[in-house]
Amino acid sequence: YALGRAADAERLAADRTYDQRRELLARASHRPDDSNRLRAAALRDRAHKQGDRAAGLYFAANNGHILDEARDVERARNLGLEGVLNEALINLHAAFSNGERVQVDLHWLTRRDATFVVDEVLDVLQRAEWRNDPDLFFQVGQGRHSAGGRPVLHGAVCDCLEKDMRSSLRAREGLDHVHVWHRAGRDRYPSSPRAG
Repeated sequence: YALGRAADAERLAADRTYDQRRELLARASHRPDDSNRLRAAALRDRAHKQGDRAAGLYFAANNGHILDEARDVERARNLGLEGVLNEALINLHAAFSNGERVQVDLHWLTRRDATFVVDEVLDVLQRAEWRNDPDLFFQVGQGRHSAGGRPVLHGAVCDCLEKDMRSSLRAREGLDHVHVWHRAGRDRYPSSPRAG
């Protein structure tokens, strides 16, 4: 709960910073040395950092089951998305190697952040030496919080599967998830992946 609240606060701070940047750019001249333009560049960098911290906090809030120490609010805030994800990848490698059923929740991430997460998780899935066929579910939601209310993360996951010759993996899209498994394995969970 605390992670989600902290993530919301970081996202709101990033939104306010982007708004301030837009206001400065509206007043700026076309000269590259304009003080408003220079301050806007600094605000852009701050907003990116705030957005990265928010993404790391959202990922930690949604994926506590695959994290250890990164579930701490301050630690997740300081690590950002890449740091939190790196901690999760260590645990995911072990889970994939043991043939476990794994769920990675992408709710509240932007398409760019979700694509980064999916690429990293799929790389670990392909590198793991499996004792049994692992199953991987990406929870992507239905798009209720997306601009226009349309889902965008289904496409992000499928785009990641199609690139880099990930021909050994298969996928099936559900209403709010994408199920991934090795082509040699079978789709062991034809119904919804809700954890029991």
